[in-house]
Amino acid sequence: MEKTGSNYDRHFNELLKERQVQMAGRIIAAGVISYHESKQKNIKTFDGIPEMLEELRKKYTLCVLTNGKLVKQWEKIIRLDIEKYFEFVFVSEEVGKRKPDPAIFLHALKNTGFKAEECIMVGDRDTDLVPAKELGMATISIGDIEGADFSVTNPKDILDRVKQIES
Repeated sequence: MEKTGSNYDRHFNELLKERQVQMAGRIIAAGVISYHESKQKNIKTFDGIPEMLEELRKKYTLCVLTNGKLVKQWEKIIRLDIEKYFEFVFVSEEVGKRKPDPAIFLHALKNTGFKAEECIMVGDRDTDLVPAKELGMATISIGDIEGADFSVTNPKDILDRVKQIES
């Protein structure tokens, strides 16, 4: 997954090819089933995130801006049971641009009606934060990302940083 990312849809095929295993359909099917069963059991939000999103939603318009395949990204959002918190979801496959291309951020701004200066981008990669900051958004990094306005190690602390930016 390091080479292709989590949204690549041929992980099992590539792994078997790399290991020089004959591409038997039953092996691929068993791998797909195992992967999906494991994903269903293990995908979850960090503690306190639904409550934080609920609190933020009371005062702010929340959006998702994500790279990846449309159905896979929506699958994650739905499995995490967080779709109810977000008024807008922008997926790179649907938009036709990927982060860090500023065009995907501009697309989100245009479709939400917000100005960059009215937005806060929260992200865990420089591809999330660098273009957002260049466009004039405030930025909060999850983890230490150089150049972010604020950083948090625990995602539950995002609410406190939003309040700091607002004041």
